[in-house]
Amino acid sequence: MAENHNTLITGIVSYIRNNPDGVSSQVLAETFLKFKNPDEHMAHIAVSGILSRGSGCQCNANGLWSVTQPGTDQVNVPLEKVPWAVVYFLTSPVREDLVLHVSLWTPFASPQCLFSGWLTDPQTLSYEEQELLRSEYDSPYHSRAETQSHFITACTGRTVLFFSSRHQRIMARFCMMLGESIPDDTLLFSQLCRITGCPIPKTLKLRHWYTRLLNRKPVLHAAYHYGEAFCACVRAVFAKLIDQGVTTREDLDRYELKETCAAVWDSADFTLEDITALSGEPGVYGFKNRDGEFIYIGKAANLKRRILCYYRDTGESPEKLKQLRKEAHTLMVSQCGSELESLILEYRLLKKYRPRLNSRFDINERNGDFAPLQDCIILLPHAEKDKGMSFWFKKEQKILMKPFYTDFREMDALCEAIDSFFLQETLPTHATDFPEQELAYRWVKKNRERIPIIPVYRLSSSEEIGRAMQTAWHEK
Repeated sequence: MAENHNTLITGIVSYIRNNPDGVSSQVLAETFLKFKNPDEHMAHIAVSGILSRGSGCQCNANGLWSVTQPGTDQVNVPLEKVPWAVVYFLTSPVREDLVLHVSLWTPFASPQCLFSGWLTDPQTLSYEEQELLRSEYDSPYHSRAETQSHFITACTGRTVLFFSSRHQRIMARFCMMLGESIPDDTLLFSQLCRITGCPIPKTLKLRHWYTRLLNRKPVLHAAYHYGEAFCACVRAVFAKLIDQGVTTREDLDRYELKETCAAVWDSADFTLEDITALSGEPGVYGFKNRDGEFIYIGKAANLKRRILCYYRDTGESPEKLKQLRKEAHTLMVSQCGSELESLILEYRLLKKYRPRLNSRFDINERNGDFAPLQDCIILLPHAEKDKGMSFWFKKEQKILMKPFYTDFREMDALCEAIDSFFLQETLPTHATDFPEQELAYRWVKKNRERIPIIPVYRLSSSEEIGRAMQTAWHEK
């Protein structure tokens, strides 16, 4: 059954890749699921369920699926074309720390729900709450972890817009628990409102915003409707922005820098201008105090957008961020060629320095399934244009990250290193080897359909392995 499912995903991804202008959920449902004249909403739910886990595909604001391009920066794109993800978490009216439900929306064209699911088993709610909050639009509830995973995957490749910084922290916590990273390109609703000149109420309540922006009271029954109401608020603010001449993502970035990136850093020797000059590539960053000690280390798929988030002055900054702004003196940035490289580099730095402001979820191992990869080499881009980065996996051994020239000018030295690592006796294991393999395994499992993997365990000599690397690189 799993093999048939993987074959289906592979076929759909290949079809989408061959149609770069995008493919609708209805076309995919008709072609691959054999639906006849499918309803647009039901087709989208069905296709999203299939492509929501590691397919490398995203659905844009116009409802068209495309293959995700990691690291691309939505700059000169009209606001209506940016792949927004409007997120709303519904919490318990009795316990604010209990998150009941999450929904994910696109605000432009015909607003649609990309995902709607329960984070708490709805069967545990009272009969009255179930009758009020449940709807036919929600995905079936199996477990909190599964809902979190589907939701996080649905956000992949999108610009995520949160109702508040509290909602942003909820998602960050979910990501940490699953060993994932919160998207780098995020915005708060209050930021958009500040740009429009709209007064920010002291109490951030959805009902207040909705009534103020749409001049009527919201109808909030099912949990699904809370996300729908927030999406309507976002549409209203975007309409104001466009009326004011903010029509592209570049315009929005410029106004955001002017209006919301005003946080004070007490002792930093880096500036906002230094951050805006960074690349939009993946990498690892770290803040050090005046004594040269790392106080926080993180990774990013887009270094510039991630670090700019630390500059936002929204009036909702958590205490840890305030502490970082008070103590940070220098900023270390290391550009990487891929997400996997930044994932491994971040892990190694966290284990070595154990920065005080990183949580235990950042540093410790995550829960989840794990099976060691068979001996193999994975090829990915390098930060330098004439190089590639190879990742060498050997069972129960530390992963070796080895750069190589893309013209393979040093083949003899490469083959010698291959022979030493793969074909000689296994090196002594270290306590950090297994967690590192675990983190990398999850990334490979999620992306294996679109990365070149050299099956070293099937090859007999270092020369054969080297030639296989060369062939795979030039064919990728």
